[in-house]
Amino acid sequence: MISPKLFLSLVSINYFLFVWFSSYKKLTSLKEKVLLTSALLLQFLDGILPAIRPFVPSFPLFFLLQIYLLIRKGYNWLTPAVISALEATLIIISWLLTCDLWTMLFLNHVFSAQIYSKFLIVMVVLQQILLFILIKVISYFDQKYRLIQMISLMRKKHFIWASIIFLLIAVLITAEQIFVTENYPVFYYLSLVMIFSFTFFLIGSSYFISKYYREKEHTQALSNAFKKEEARISLSDEFQHDYKNILISLTNYLEHGESEKAIALLKEITDYSTEVLNPNVFQAILLIEMPTIQGLLNNFINNCLEKNISVDLKVFNNITDINMETVDFVRSLSILLDNALEAAEKTDFPYILVSFSKDSNATTVIISNSFLPLDDKTYQSIFKKKFSTKDDHKGLGLHIFSKILKQYKNVDYTITKDNSMFTATLKIFSSTI
Repeated sequence: MISPKLFLSLVSINYFLFVWFSSYKKLTSLKEKVLLTSALLLQFLDGILPAIRPFVPSFPLFFLLQIYLLIRKGYNWLTPAVISALEATLIIISWLLTCDLWTMLFLNHVFSAQIYSKFLIVMVVLQQILLFILIKVISYFDQKYRLIQMISLMRKKHFIWASIIFLLIAVLITAEQIFVTENYPVFYYLSLVMIFSFTFFLIGSSYFISKYYREKEHTQALSNAFKKEEARISLSDEFQHDYKNILISLTNYLEHGESEKAIALLKEITDYSTEVLNPNVFQAILLIEMPTIQGLLNNFINNCLEKNISVDLKVFNNITDINMETVDFVRSLSILLDNALEAAEKTDFPYILVSFSKDSNATTVIISNSFLPLDDKTYQSIFKKKFSTKDDHKGLGLHIFSKILKQYKNVDYTITKDNSMFTATLKIFSSTI
């Protein structure tokens, strides 16, 4: 039979396949994949080399690293929990149909120990091949339905639920292995049913909950656009009703040479009509047919209005997709919007312009905001880690932004400034630049 040490070495190869060949490998950078692989390599060597120290499984290090790397990037706790459950389920399926089945048949005296040992290596190879096939099948469906992506975009952290999931995974997998080695077929199959049911329930419920939140954000964007337009129509009706009287008053002032009163009245007319003349920024959100981005922009505009920051959103084309992982795009856009808001609210006349455009070559996002002047040294340092122009601030935003974009060969960005406006331009090209 396969010894516990050798078993863990083989499982480390299983996880190596996930790190490099699964559809969610894009959640980690090349350096992070190498780091995870190093932890797996340590576990693999522990199992095949002669013992030079007390045997201590290195899998806890791998799992903690996998969780830490995802949480550090801003993903919710459900993301590593669902990934861990999916990994465990596929590994168990591949072992069930190969090595575990072979072991159960041997323990029930279906064939001799000689035959068992002779074909065990074949079963080990088949297990790795079967797992690779399962990974590719699941990756196909994940890319088609964006399961992991939708879960990773859920805003709540769900730490308690994730902790329960991790605990249940550990208990069920441990029970399954004990039932195999101790030859308890009934309990073994019962634990398998429990693991599969738990994992499918977890993934399915997470998917539909995430989908519900995405649709809720889209509905909120529609609701805000409707309310804003309704208010504009009401204000326009009021303005139209008063327009004649306002013109009569203005004419009287001018006829009597009261220019100061005429100017004051014109200013009141301008302030009064701002809401009527300004475009409905919430309506522009609907041209971006991606609920996650709609929700982000919806919250951003509401924050600007609450802080009395003038905001303008221009969307020149319908945008249905972006050639970049949605999670990374949302994180990048969120960083730029947060920085624009924080910089603009410090100025005497706060203003932010956000524009989206798309053609056959690229999707372009431009964010311009008013800001307090920066000296050249400060301007050149804004992308450095832990650098910030704000008090009591970690200074990680733009550093993380540039780190995210380094993963993409089809993405480019520029930062420019003049005397009053700071502008960030993000281009996502349809192909590698």
